[in-house]
Amino acid sequence: MVTNAIIPLSSAIVIAMVAGYGIEAVAGFGIAMRLEPMALIPFYALSAVSSPFFGQNYGAQQWDRLLEARRIIMRFSLGFGLMLAISMSLLAEPIASLFTDSTTIRAVAVNYIHIVSWSWGAYGIVMSVNASFNGSGRPLPSVLISSTRVIFVFLPLAFAGRWLFGLNGLFAASTIANLTVGLLAFMWLKRHIMTSANQQADIKLKQ
Repeated sequence: MVTNAIIPLSSAIVIAMVAGYGIEAVAGFGIAMRLEPMALIPFYALSAVSSPFFGQNYGAQQWDRLLEARRIIMRFSLGFGLMLAISMSLLAEPIASLFTDSTTIRAVAVNYIHIVSWSWGAYGIVMSVNASFNGSGRPLPSVLISSTRVIFVFLPLAFAGRWLFGLNGLFAASTIANLTVGLLAFMWLKRHIMTSANQQADIKLKQ
């Protein structure tokens, strides 16, 4: 619940920051915000699969399968994310043109896609890792990962980027936050699996 509440709260703050650049900036940002969830559908699907898969194999103590699933999540997210970033960067202009005839509005949407799309793969890792923790009965790491990405990484960088580089600096903050927290989440998931495996091994030795 807390994890899901963080996203709309941060979106409201970002929209307020974008509003400082005028109505057209908000409109362009709104276009980008409608395109992004469509592009991220495969990552939503992957995270939906990750939760029950990790739950089942965590309960069955199949640690090798969990480590392999973690590697597959990383490979798919980064591989598909790279292809998605390339295609969306090439198609950003014509896609944005479907929503508006305004050059200014279109430029904001295109700039967002050109900057942020390169981190969508890392964001896909964040989503799947969160689902994996939830599936293995550890919801707190998901809350910490999401709050770290938004509150402790993105928002400070967003204020700094907006002050130093304007609207594009705000978009760059999202890219940096996704990449940074994606790496941290990926490493944390491995530590969680290895720690659980070691604890179970210790229990068996004591028995």
